Amino acid sequence: MEVDPNTNTVMSAETIWNTLSAIDTSQSHKQKGKFSYLPWIHAWRIMMQHYPMAQYTYAPETKESNGTVMSYCAVTIGSITREMWLPVMDNRMNSIANPTTRQIQDARMRCLVKCVAMFGLGLHIYDGEELPDAARDKKEAQIIEAAKPKGVAADALEQTPDEFKIDDNTASAYASGISEAIENQDNQGYQQLMYEIREMKDPGTAQIQIGKMMLAQERQAWDELEKRIAEKKAEEATVDDAVAEIAEAKKVSA
Repeated sequence: MEVDPNTNTVMSAETIWNTLSAIDTSQSHKQKGKFSYLPWIHAWRIMMQHYPMAQYTYAPETKESNGTVMSYCAVTIGSITREMWLPVMDNRMNSIANPTTRQIQDARMRCLVKCVAMFGLGLHIYDGEELPDAARDKKEAQIIEAAKPKGVAADALEQTPDEFKIDDNTASAYASGISEAIENQDNQGYQQLMYEIREMKDPGTAQIQIGKMMLAQERQAWDELEKRIAEKKAEEATVDDAVAEIAEAKKVSA
């Protein structure tokens, strides 16, 4: 039998709950928009102060047909394990289609905090999380539509209110910057650009706009390359014709 270091009694789900649920985490809360959250570093610090033997693990993420991703975490204290899952979301609590590794990493740490809450630590933060939210449901539907093939993403983007979009110049600048960072293997520059995008008013919509701009820039680059190749071939053909005319003229003069 394991002894609970906080009560000096046999450790059980009840003793762990009574210990962690009694802790006031309000001093460690952060605010982002209308949402309060407990940063993972504070949640794990508190956990280690009371249960230093605690461990956490992650199961492989699952990807849905619409491109959204779910993260899974398990926390074990002694012989007691709690499991939790969390979608990869932006700062407006909307799912992200085809998230980056950085976004998945962020979701994992958020999932860890939620899993810790299942033992009682900071559980009150999630009060009301499951309440209906028409605005969020609408945005989720747009994300699903945006992930569909055959140009449906463009239709979803057109239906997004302008207040959630970035202007074309901004989208073009980020598209060019991302392409340049990828071409130059500038991981630091790439991560900085992605961080700035995640901090935008609506990161999901911004990613769609920037992605469309990158495709447009790539098509333009290919069109210009094909044009230069065609011009080069035309020049070579002109030279060949000139050489042939000179050779023919020499035969006649001979």
